Amino acid sequence: MMFHRAIICRLAVIGAVLLVALPSRALLAQTGTISGKVTDAATALPVADARVVISGTTFEAQTNKDGDYRLTNVKPGRTGVSVFRLGYKASRDSVVVVAGQTASLNIKMTQSVINLSEVVVTGTAGNQERKAQAALVASVKASDIIRDAPITSVANLLQSRVPGVALSTQSGTAGSANTIRIRGASSINLSNSPLLFIDGVRINEGQIGSGQSGQQFDRMNDINPEEIESIEVVKGPAAATLYGADASAGVIQIITKKGRAGSTSFQQTLRYEMGSSELANYTPPTNYGNCTAALVA
Repeated sequence: MMFHRAIICRLAVIGAVLLVALPSRALLAQTGTISGKVTDAATALPVADARVVISGTTFEAQTNKDGDYRLTNVKPGRTGVSVFRLGYKASRDSVVVVAGQTASLNIKMTQSVINLSEVVVTGTAGNQERKAQAALVASVKASDIIRDAPITSVANLLQSRVPGVALSTQSGTAGSANTIRIRGASSINLSNSPLLFIDGVRINEGQIGSGQSGQQFDRMNDINPEEIESIEVVKGPAAATLYGADASAGVIQIITKKGRAGSTSFQQTLRYEMGSSELANYTPPTNYGNCTAALVA
């Protein structure tokens, strides 16, 4: 009697399992599967951690390190599939799903450049977005100016190119100092010269006496214009909010060129100058004195 009861219990359990399994198999028979690979359109390398979503639903899967994905229990018919990945443009495609079968759909993604807000590089801790700070900032792109004009110094890059910035040369001697004023003189007792920064580091910008007829040289002429990428001019007393009280007369920020990822290129600029004179055919003016040994003695 006990043996018959054990058999009946086992049959009841098997029957219950079959009742549960049959609807699941019926459901699988009514749906299909989508599988494939997500790759980079330019390099053909697999794209990992991409979100593969059935359009119009929240049903999604994620690609593995090889770019493979698999979507199960998909309703039969033409189904739209969307793929999303940070750094790539969203890709969309469709495939026909047949019940009980696996449809293959390989998707290629194109890289996209994400435009960020402009940032003002300052000598203080941290950066600040251009639109979030009160000071007026003017930018000069050095490469465009050097391509179209003969630039020999930093002063040439700023001369007559930034509103409110005035440059005056003390003399016509090459390399002589330039007086820079941003929006005119701002103080009677303090310095009216703007601060000079190179890649966020303040330099000791000033004039050096040459010892020749009162001529003075400018340390800003030590910078090669070919090495400059851009120049930012912070105008007005509002510059003190970024650089401190010493910047009440304004700030000139020089940003130098840096290496970037991409194809390797080489550019070189050569300049050659020469002159000649024929002393044999030179006749001195009559008012010139003749130097003789007797006069020297």
